[in-house]
Amino acid sequence: IEVVGTKSQVPDPRIRNVDFWQDQVGVQVTQAAPTIEQCVFASATMGLAVTRPTSGGPDLVVRDCRFLSNLHGINATNSHQMLVERNRFERNGTGVLIGTLGSTAVMSPIFRNNVYLRNGFGFTATALAGSQTLPTLAHETFAFNNTGIASVDNAPSGSRCDPVIRNCIIW
Repeated sequence: IEVVGTKSQVPDPRIRNVDFWQDQVGVQVTQAAPTIEQCVFASATMGLAVTRPTSGGPDLVVRDCRFLSNLHGINATNSHQMLVERNRFERNGTGVLIGTLGSTAVMSPIFRNNVYLRNGFGFTATALAGSQTLPTLAHETFAFNNTGIASVDNAPSGSRCDPVIRNCIIW
């Protein structure tokens, strides 16, 4: 499924109770801001791919979903407003991969109450070419991942990747 458009074009886009199995990309979000709830993304290259403008716009919400055995559960680039809560990321190459690129890009999504279990990387954030990635991780649980949380930036270029991590459990 590809979700394209703005809130004014599609006032309340919702994807609920859908299973995405063995797709290249389960859901591709480019400009819209859907609410994605109670879905399963399994055995895909990317369960959810998000590429949206970094300024303004409504929140993308991903809630109560399962991401199983994907290369990347969620892969989000330059997507400023995003709420990801109460999801389970299990046996993925990377549970969540977020990043910014470009001197005006700023990304500050919120992740809360998610579980990352047996992934290569649980959560990875990157900032390149002068951009800023400033995610908040609150009440997250990381268990049996090869790497729980990874943060990568290129300070000489002015890039900054500074996750705020609060009340998380990392085993």
